[in-house]
Amino acid sequence: MRLRAAIAAYQAQHRARADTFTVRWTPFYLDVRQAGGARAPAIDKREAFVRKHGEERAPELYERIASTGALVGIDFRFGGRTGGSRDAHRLVDLAGRKGGPEVQWKVVDRLFQACHEEERDVSDVAVLLDVAREVGLDEREVRDCLESEEIAKAVDDEAMKARENGITGVPHFSINNRFDITGAQESLAFVKLFERLVKLEERDRAKV
Repeated sequence: MRLRAAIAAYQAQHRARADTFTVRWTPFYLDVRQAGGARAPAIDKREAFVRKHGEERAPELYERIASTGALVGIDFRFGGRTGGSRDAHRLVDLAGRKGGPEVQWKVVDRLFQACHEEERDVSDVAVLLDVAREVGLDEREVRDCLESEEIAKAVDDEAMKARENGITGVPHFSINNRFDITGAQESLAFVKLFERLVKLEERDRAKV
């Protein structure tokens, strides 16, 4: 949400420029054990949250997440079940290859909405197929993708490469291979980075 708002704000402030933005989503596993593994059974989302953060901290964190989400129009809910993200990453990868960045972003938006607002389990193949239909992806291609070990390995490799490159959490943003940022950022912070990037690239071109 904030990245999209930052892109719009930058373009509005610099209408005379012809800068374009391409956003590509790449995989990262919070739980590296899912790489190369079979589908793990989903578990209760609240149970998983408490297991990770502790029962005493959970209410405070729920409130903080809900408050932050409300500021950008996200109605966070914390029920439902959750499992591994490997299949969801396969779907995101397919969306990028078949539909390009715009379709890939639509898939990511729907996955986030399904998980965080609709309390649906995005490790469930049926949910992934629903999302794919909504954005117009071919169902047969999606089913083939979700059963393809070749695609699964490619996603695993990319997810593990991220860790090898020092990425330890999400969200993580890599901007033109010049700036790497981990953690939620305000839109203004992105706008300032875009402006700084433009100056750096103009300086580099002037040296040639």
